[in-house]
Amino acid sequence: MKIALKVLIITIILILLFIIGNFIYNIEFKPKKISTILNDNYHYAVEFKSIGEPAWPFGPQKVKVTIYKNLKKVKTYNKKIFNDGAQCTKENFMVIWLDDRMKIVLSGDEQKDEIIEYKY
Repeated sequence: MKIALKVLIITIILILLFIIGNFIYNIEFKPKKISTILNDNYHYAVEFKSIGEPAWPFGPQKVKVTIYKNLKKVKTYNKKIFNDGAQCTKENFMVIWLDDRMKIVLSGDEQKDEIIEYKY
């Protein structure tokens, strides 16, 4: 009887730990692809992902901006977008393709546009 009770308690604890761990992963670490933007000649691509959920109640959203050249990752930026606690969407990102570089513009409701420049 005591062994069955211990097994039941351990099982309940493990289930609770799994539920809590899953909740924390979804809130803090789970990546969600927002958009991928390709340039005209398809040599470069920029991928935008949100990481977790925006900080509660009106905090920033963590985002990851990854640049690819010929399908190989060349650079990753971890940034925050201050968007009044809202999820990031395609409207928060813009890529400007120039002859020798690209400009990635990150915008939010509560911040000035942040510009990332990457030279080819």
